[in-house]
Amino acid sequence: TGYKWNSTNDYTTATDIGSELTYTQTGLTGATKYNAYVWVTTDCGYSQTPAILTEITPAAPCDPATVDYGGITYHILQIGTKCWMKENMNIGTKVLGNTDQTNNSVIEKYCYNDDEANCTAYGGLYQWNEAMQYVVTDGAKGICPTGWHVARKTEWDALTTLANSMRTNQQGIVLKESGIDHWQTAGGENDIGFTVLGTGNRYYGEFFSLKQYSSFWTSTTVQTTGVWYTQFSYNSNGCNTSYTATKTTGNPVRCVKD
Repeated sequence: TGYKWNSTNDYTTATDIGSELTYTQTGLTGATKYNAYVWVTTDCGYSQTPAILTEITPAAPCDPATVDYGGITYHILQIGTKCWMKENMNIGTKVLGNTDQTNNSVIEKYCYNDDEANCTAYGGLYQWNEAMQYVVTDGAKGICPTGWHVARKTEWDALTTLANSMRTNQQGIVLKESGIDHWQTAGGENDIGFTVLGTGNRYYGEFFSLKQYSSFWTSTTVQTTGVWYTQFSYNSNGCNTSYTATKTTGNPVRCVKD
């Protein structure tokens, strides 16, 4: 006839949730472990042994909800235990796509087709060394504001694993922006507000694939010369984790709170 749940193994104080199969509990304390005990109720009584569904350790909320950096307000999104920026980084001085970014104490960015309006819409594109500000340590601050870092591979993996748990092999649907404002074809549902855009990239001095692909740098190197990235496509419901030795490619960057 229904279900009851409690955070302790005590049926007498359990909350009756009727026949609903989902329940949202508010007011939990961050970084505190809880158990969820669930009983089945019937006309004859209730299950004597509760099902322990999971251990819940809610993260402390991301506070503040926004970060102002370089004249732009970035919105903060809590996903699992991590605080992610909702927008791609758009920091630095625009340089032309036919030139390499250099280690000159000035953050430099590419804007697709050398058009600043595309940086406003999609964020900047960065060569890996520029994104990392010429530091090779995994989780380096790079072009992110103080207290933040270029997302690691492990953080992208955790994000896409969560997305996969929501829609099996459809991480792209979960994470991509819906509609065709920034994608060639509709396919995203943006289930958790992460809003992946089809940024395209800069490759050997030319720009390619606007509204078709977005390949995010990670701060994680592989096999000495390679760098891991996470790619989304207009014609795929999933996502691809791979690596490239071409650090001079211009790709987007997301930051994660330290």
